[in-house]
Amino acid sequence: MNKIKPLLNNLIIATKNDGKLQEMIVSLSDIIPSILTHKNVNWDTPEETGQSFAENSIIKARHVAITTGFPALADDSGLCIEKLNDAPNIFSARLAEEHQGFDGAIAQLNKELKGQASRAKFISVLCLYLPDGTHYEFSGTLYGNIKFPPQGPTIGYESIFIPDGYDTALSALAPSIRGKIHYRTLAIEKFKAFIKNDFYQ
Repeated sequence: MNKIKPLLNNLIIATKNDGKLQEMIVSLSDIIPSILTHKNVNWDTPEETGQSFAENSIIKARHVAITTGFPALADDSGLCIEKLNDAPNIFSARLAEEHQGFDGAIAQLNKELKGQASRAKFISVLCLYLPDGTHYEFSGTLYGNIKFPPQGPTIGYESIFIPDGYDTALSALAPSIRGKIHYRTLAIEKFKAFIKNDFYQ
């Protein structure tokens, strides 16, 4: 007999990054009646010991779901640069921490690339984890090129990333365009389609 899946009326967004949190709330508010955050339910942040975006996404979502008893949705994402053997990859945020922010991290990448362009991709992996251990994964990938100097505001590494089909950095695109093609948006749209069409079947 199939398990009866719980209604996602109280889905926790498993991040304490306020920028990412607001972005995901706006994207999900049309299908999730009640979204909970770290401001409603407290949890300690788990150590991300995975070797991939998918593994780290599962670690975060599982920890929050088991700790709180609510379904949890976590994201792990980052930038992979071809000429740097896909670095910084899962260490994208850590590189920024080590260089006092993303401006410092971008300067370091410029140094490593010697100012040269490179193919690159942004990857986002979402994990929906239910308290019973059932979990689902959804990924989004945006391809493009690294180009210096940075353009537009510093939003992660998006000021040096030119998406395929555009001649402007991702962070400098109009919000309506950026929001439509964003790597996390691509993963969220897959999640929303799954909830609408498959989850309760």
